[in-house]
Amino acid sequence: PDIPVSVEGDSLRWFCHHSSRIREGEMRWVAASGVEGARKLTLNLGHGDAAPRTFKVRLYFSDCDAHSGSHVFSLGIQGKRVVERLDLVAECRRGETYLIREFDGVEVRDTLTVELIPEPDIKNNRTVICGIEAIEQGW
Repeated sequence: PDIPVSVEGDSLRWFCHHSSRIREGEMRWVAASGVEGARKLTLNLGHGDAAPRTFKVRLYFSDCDAHSGSHVFSLGIQGKRVVERLDLVAECRRGETYLIREFDGVEVRDTLTVELIPEPDIKNNRTVICGIEAIEQGW
């Protein structure tokens, strides 16, 4: 489906690498590309109806393009903080693998909003995200 996506952030920097750069996992092709510096991503999932729908949301991250600084940030979905101080360098073993964070039961009327909040006390700290998957639940 054609899903409109908007990305807001500070000095966005897009990257795209070959999947062989990630050493492990089936979804390497997702994790090899992404955006650095994003603060807010919005996906239009609405069908024009007023009733909210429930989704499983998967967020994909990697450190495969971490050439400068740190990647420590918190995550918010639909205005609620869901992860505190995610450290991609530690989680992804310097690009050897990627990380998927999954959230069930996310209610969406029209738009799904994901926020990436960088830790302010870390020098050269930038957010990174590689993919978002939204799977409608309760069919």
